[in-house]
Amino acid sequence: MALILFIDDDLGSRVLYDKACKILGQRSLLADSGKQGLAIARKCQPNLIVLDLSLPDLDGLHVLTQLRQGNRTAHIPVVIVSAGVSEQDPQVSQAAGAAAYLHKPVGLNALQNAIDNFAV
Repeated sequence: MALILFIDDDLGSRVLYDKACKILGQRSLLADSGKQGLAIARKCQPNLIVLDLSLPDLDGLHVLTQLRQGNRTAHIPVVIVSAGVSEQDPQVSQAAGAAAYLHKPVGLNALQNAIDNFAV
């Protein structure tokens, strides 16, 4: 059973992620901001982080950079999610160290694949 941290400012998305984790038999942690997500990641060291690219307090790529630079978080796979339509986002995200990029809304199968492929 993997511990997955979801960092997303949208309450509806967090509720769906939490329900999806329960359906998939996984444990979830939820953060509504980049700063909160960083603090939880450092403290709990989840197996996987699902990170929204657009957060109100910190840009998702900034959060990813902070995770990659941290001794306790550098090894944690990060899957970026975004409702945006920029064709450059997936390449920029992966160049910054993301394991994968998913478009919102993230379906149950896509989440299961991310867990299977990246949760360590």
